Amino acid sequence: MRLSSLFADGCVLQQGVPVPVWGTGHPGKRFVVTVQGGSVEDVVSEDGHWRVEIGPLDAGGPFVLDVMVDGAVVAERVVYVGEVVICAGQSNMELPVSWVAADYPSMLRCDDPLLHQCKIGVAYDFDGPRDEPVSAPWTSYEGTARGDFTAVGAYVGLALRRWLGVPVGLINMTLGGSPVESWLDRPTVAAHPEFAELLATYSSTAEANRLSAESLEAQGEWRREEERRRRPADMLAWSAVRLPGDLAAQLPELSGFHGELLLRKRFTLPADRENWPTTTGLMRLSTMTDRDETAVNGVVVGSSGDRYCLRDYVVPAGVLRGGLNEITVRLSIDGDDARVALGKRMTLAVRGDESGCCCACGGDDMVIDLEGPWECAVLASMDESCPAEDFVRWKPTGLFNAMTAPVAGYAARAVLWYQGESNTGEPTSRIYGELLADLTTLWRREWGQSRLPFVVVQLPELAIDVADDGGWPAVRDAQWKASLTLDDVATVVTLGRGDPYDLHPVNKQDVAALVFEVLRDLAYGDNHGRPMPYAYGAELATTADGEWQLIVKFAEVTFRGGRRTVNSFAGTLTSLDGCGRCELMVSYADHQSRHVSASVAGDSLHVRWHDDGAEAPVEVAYNWINNPHDNLVASQDGMIVPPFRLSIP
Repeated sequence: MRLSSLFADGCVLQQGVPVPVWGTGHPGKRFVVTVQGGSVEDVVSEDGHWRVEIGPLDAGGPFVLDVMVDGAVVAERVVYVGEVVICAGQSNMELPVSWVAADYPSMLRCDDPLLHQCKIGVAYDFDGPRDEPVSAPWTSYEGTARGDFTAVGAYVGLALRRWLGVPVGLINMTLGGSPVESWLDRPTVAAHPEFAELLATYSSTAEANRLSAESLEAQGEWRREEERRRRPADMLAWSAVRLPGDLAAQLPELSGFHGELLLRKRFTLPADRENWPTTTGLMRLSTMTDRDETAVNGVVVGSSGDRYCLRDYVVPAGVLRGGLNEITVRLSIDGDDARVALGKRMTLAVRGDESGCCCACGGDDMVIDLEGPWECAVLASMDESCPAEDFVRWKPTGLFNAMTAPVAGYAARAVLWYQGESNTGEPTSRIYGELLADLTTLWRREWGQSRLPFVVVQLPELAIDVADDGGWPAVRDAQWKASLTLDDVATVVTLGRGDPYDLHPVNKQDVAALVFEVLRDLAYGDNHGRPMPYAYGAELATTADGEWQLIVKFAEVTFRGGRRTVNSFAGTLTSLDGCGRCELMVSYADHQSRHVSASVAGDSLHVRWHDDGAEAPVEVAYNWINNPHDNLVASQDGMIVPPFRLSIP
């Protein structure tokens, strides 16, 4: 007899509801499960599986959960009872506390032994749903384990802990880059003809592994050739550049370049300082496209193959020295043009006290600004871009089978869904609303919870690494409309809380605060969430002097008491920049369009303009772009208006 690995020591069980518990054993074997003084008896089914329901259970812990056979305990687990929240999606939900700790160091200064996380091991399977996850360890928010928690989940979990005072368990079921269809089962995906070819190609795990191996071999050969083409140091020709920035924009010869560059920065440290042998440093070099190996004074201090990963590298003691120092970055450009992303710090913080520590905890005694002049040289030039890896783990059904199916049924209060970046291309941007609806329907069925609440995090602003083809706004709009059309789904608007130059903004604290606010109302029936304003209609008229006059009307949605309620907007709109105006785009039947400036007045937007001989406009849009970082309108209590595109009757 064995329990599913989900029910390991430290697991948190949902309070106040019947809790499914399951495992495997010998067919026909009778067993008893006991916890909190109650017990359930059953028999292992003919297929070797068993499943019972215990509880409802009272919050608290630790408690002991026993499985007994013939009067003997065959499995014993230390468990807690409280609130369980599923944190699911792609990289922005996966993003760990360690990633944001440099900007929010308080996250690594507090322990909470009653906040637990179960990280579902990353795996894929195209042969069918698995019974068990590849791994499912439970850890508490203490010590070094804190850094591995999902940042959004940790913020929400800590807020729940403060509010309810009970144990909180986070099921971290995430994978960076994963599209929504990878989290769906085969029948659901097969209902969409857009996926027919992918389903046929990745028809089995063995075939998927073969395709992946082929792509990795081609990629490896390209990189070996890149290494063979490296030029000796005396043949390098250096050019001046400024970082952060787009290198191709500064050096035209790097437009469309593939291969390796060498970046160099020299700086001087005080020569009269005696403790350089014990001085450490924290070097922050933004994010880079694509792969880097970074050294200080010839000592490699870090590397990354992920263009989205912050290059925050610890410089060990004994590397820095008084006088001249040199940073070198060997940067490999696989596909897109070389870039060191704007909007991030480029600094070297040094600390030389007895602790030798240099980290997010502060205490730096010198900070060197690394922005500005650098030098750049071509180290190796390739004829073509690097062959792309076939990320088979992102293909339809793979993650559902290996990560979702084994977890389905684990009683939870709600799902936090932060995903969508990988669905902004064709064809999925057009059908994202359908896919999101499919996900909620499927997961509720699999969990056996018909009203399992979903809190959806809407895509924020972004100015890089995404095509300007309308896909990003389309997914963003589908996410918002889910809160208006799907039962027990609420969407939080994150515009103004992102980073135009980073797909993975570190400001997860403000996002999580919005999630928690909505979660309280949606999942717990609280009544404190702020109304969320949105545009629902437009009225067009002509003035006596021949001008067009357009009024955009607003409603508001709340989830107080756990129910969606839509009313006329009862508040006052305001522009966040304080100018009292915002920009709209009006479009005509001939597909021409123009920008117009609207006044933000009371409960609506008002605009007047003159078009000689133009037909009446047919559509008005607000922030229907990838990066609406400015031009934001909000209610008087700070709830951002989501982007919209409305037909004009």
